[in-house]
Amino acid sequence: MSLAKRAGDTINVTFDWSDALPTGVTVISATHTMPNGLTLVTESNTATTSTARISGGSHGRSYQLKGTAVLDSGETVVDYVTIIVVNSA
Repeated sequence: MSLAKRAGDTINVTFDWSDALPTGVTVISATHTMPNGLTLVTESNTATTSTARISGGSHGRSYQLKGTAVLDSGETVVDYVTIIVVNSA
């Protein structure tokens, strides 16, 4: 998945883990790894999603954000989102 953001904006990036969850299994925690140039403002999770609030980035660059969810079954799942920074005007 890819998302566009303006350089000056702060946005929420939500990972929907529901397709990776076996029946009855939920997300108990999640972390989001930022590449150089992006800033993690806050992060949170529900039983099926996790959200990273991010800022920063330079116009014309793309960044790969890594989401990692720990499930109550003990498994860990990983996904990536590409953030494309567009003109802030």
